[in-house]
Amino acid sequence: MRGLSKKAVHDNTAAFGINAPFDVGDKIFSAFFKSLLSDVMPWLFLAICILSVFLEKGSSVAASAVLFLIYIVLRLCGFVYVKLIDRRISSYRNISTNVIRSGKRQTINAKNLVPGDIIFLNSGDLIPCDCIIINSDNFSVYETFITNNHKPVAKKSQDMLNPGEPYHSCLIFTGSVVFGGNAKVLVCHTAKNIFNIKNGPLKKLFVNEMPKIHKNNVFVGKQIYLLWILMCFIVFAIGILMKYDVFNMFFIATTLSLAALGDCVPLFSEAAVMTSVSRLYKKYGCVLKNYQAIDTFNSTDTVIIENFNCFLNSMPEINTFYINNSFYSPTDISPQSRDEIIKYAVASMLNQPKSHRYTDIALTKFADSIGIDIKAISNEFIYINNYSGEINAVLTFRNNEYAVISRGFAADMLARCTTVQVNNAVREIGRNERFTLQNHIHNMEMNSQTVIAVVKKTVSFTSENQHCFIDLDRMTLIGFIGFYNPVSTDAVKALSLCKKNNINVVLMEDEPAGAHLDMAKSTSLLEGGDICIDSAGFSKLDEGLFRAEIKKYKIFSQLSQEQRLYITEAYKKNGSILTAIPTTLYDIPLQTAADASVSTRDKKIPAADYYSDALFLNKNFSVFAALVKHSRAIYHNANKMLLYILTNQFFICTLILAGMIFEKTLLFQPAALLLYSVFSVFPLAFAVSCDPPPSDKPLAAPNYNRYMFRFLALIPPPFIIGLTGGIVTVLVHRLYSSVLQTAAAAAIITLFASTFLIALSLRSDDFFFKKKLTPAFLIALIIMLTVLTLIFAIKPLGAIFGLSLPNIEVGFISLIFAFIPFAISEIIKKAKNLTK
Repeated sequence: MRGLSKKAVHDNTAAFGINAPFDVGDKIFSAFFKSLLSDVMPWLFLAICILSVFLEKGSSVAASAVLFLIYIVLRLCGFVYVKLIDRRISSYRNISTNVIRSGKRQTINAKNLVPGDIIFLNSGDLIPCDCIIINSDNFSVYETFITNNHKPVAKKSQDMLNPGEPYHSCLIFTGSVVFGGNAKVLVCHTAKNIFNIKNGPLKKLFVNEMPKIHKNNVFVGKQIYLLWILMCFIVFAIGILMKYDVFNMFFIATTLSLAALGDCVPLFSEAAVMTSVSRLYKKYGCVLKNYQAIDTFNSTDTVIIENFNCFLNSMPEINTFYINNSFYSPTDISPQSRDEIIKYAVASMLNQPKSHRYTDIALTKFADSIGIDIKAISNEFIYINNYSGEINAVLTFRNNEYAVISRGFAADMLARCTTVQVNNAVREIGRNERFTLQNHIHNMEMNSQTVIAVVKKTVSFTSENQHCFIDLDRMTLIGFIGFYNPVSTDAVKALSLCKKNNINVVLMEDEPAGAHLDMAKSTSLLEGGDICIDSAGFSKLDEGLFRAEIKKYKIFSQLSQEQRLYITEAYKKNGSILTAIPTTLYDIPLQTAADASVSTRDKKIPAADYYSDALFLNKNFSVFAALVKHSRAIYHNANKMLLYILTNQFFICTLILAGMIFEKTLLFQPAALLLYSVFSVFPLAFAVSCDPPPSDKPLAAPNYNRYMFRFLALIPPPFIIGLTGGIVTVLVHRLYSSVLQTAAAAAIITLFASTFLIALSLRSDDFFFKKKLTPAFLIALIIMLTVLTLIFAIKPLGAIFGLSLPNIEVGFISLIFAFIPFAISEIIKKAKNLTK
């Protein structure tokens, strides 16, 4: 079969579109302009510019227009920042597939599949579209995400169906996972024509939804804006009662609506999510593929891990050599014996492109450290064949002998050997010596965790038979290399952090119960009173007793799939929020059963990566603790951002009302309020949203956001702080009221400084000088200082905004007064902490 031609692919793409069952969103700039036009603030800005023509001087009109353009640029930068991060993460959601087109087999992105394509499927592959099986070999699939059936379903080709057998036995559906065998299939449905398009788990393969916290913030942002419109109406009404000009009051009310930035809450909320997503990716190698899972990670109280390797260092080191019937450390071994065995081992890695084993990287580093020329090894050896997992590579050396490098169990290689090489002499392995060697292997595996065996055999070798099967019995043992993979300090700290925060860590291992017992105890995963149980013991366990003591069971070993699913459901029925970290294809049903799942990247089981909510590029448990910490930080930052926006609104509302009532004037021109909004509130709200979680503290408590039901509970602290800030700023203005422009300058210094200090107060439970400024806060501070300097230094600009350069005394006193609302904020924060 030649597959589709280029023309057929083009025609089918035009007819059916790309293979994206769900809307994948607009391009960045078109999406930005849609969001911009749907908001109120840009229209208010235009209204202000138009009103400036009639109510202010030409210079003020220009200032309003410039600030409008700067505001648009700031919003665009924030929007692009968010979308670029999402685009980078989205690349990990791409699905690749093998297809034949125009007679050539090639790998393409699954979104480019069209009806009529012929694709090849193997174990672990995810099925990206609906297909009909052309031919297959022992083919079976998991339809867990479609039918909730946790057992593999056998499939066969269309021509192999028996009379009366249901036709769906030859159909496979989008979102299924190949469990075993291989098949050649014909694509029949793509894009919006696929079966079960409303399937929730299927949807997250193609699109990403924001978490509930973001949706809540969008809702609350609208309520804040409505509240602010009401407050602006009050300002307008009071101004009219006090006989201020109607158009001027309308101008002020419109300016206040804009300066409050209530309409930007969704943007700040999205920035909070995406900044944490970016930090997880850059710092921890964690790809958060499903943002909606932030809600689950925020409240996770149980995590099931499928492999103890999550607690080990990702990079092992060579710990032991066994050569010439003796053990050697890497520093004590003789160069001649060492170089021979290292060359064999390194050659096994060099002759396999795409080899990313950590042991191979450790071998390369060690070879380089002892002066072995890697290029010379690649020229000296010829790669012959690749066998099963038990025997990984067979190599020729010096034309008439080959070596086998075992990546499986070293004892299996020993069973194939009849002779041993000792000091370059070869002799038979006796019965007692074989028993001794087996004990040595066992001891090395206990001490090193990973052992590779190097054996060789002399053969008659020619280039014609290099790809033929070679007899793997009666070989000669050269020696063993042991790799020590110590427990990761970061992983142990993360485990301790989880315990302190009542996150229960459970290990499910395929190995016997005692395989990792010592290390589990050394990491405090298993402590006094905790229980370790295997499959046989679990099958005899009383159901009621298990449910009563479920949190005491820390290690489960060699469980059947049914037992694993039973334990998962037991935790969920017990009220636990469960995250699973699966490692094999057999754990796909566990991913479905858990509330969220995390996979450690493995090219052998790509389907597990596709369906996971987060992907760990490094196998280290510390990443999970970081994931929970950042998920909780998103909630807390969103809460602080809303408090900051509300505080700012009450601040400037009090400022305007107090000035109108007690000072009988407007303290600032409308252009000055816009200046404050664009260059102070906007960057600081962004900085508060993106504040990183403190690295030296326990995880913040889960913050279950229910703003919809307690919106009024948000208002008192911002009201008190904003009221204080507004009154203090008016008092500063009163101090210098004899010179109007100096009074306005002093007041605006207090306004900017107060806003900055209040933002610092909201960002952390620590006092403000105990925590360094993040880059976002530094940028916000630089922007504020730069703008104020320019306004005061350039007299025409100062005249436009009604400000003049104050002397040092005025500036210093204004800064001192700015600490008053900050102090009130700190008192409220400490009082709230005391009453928790």
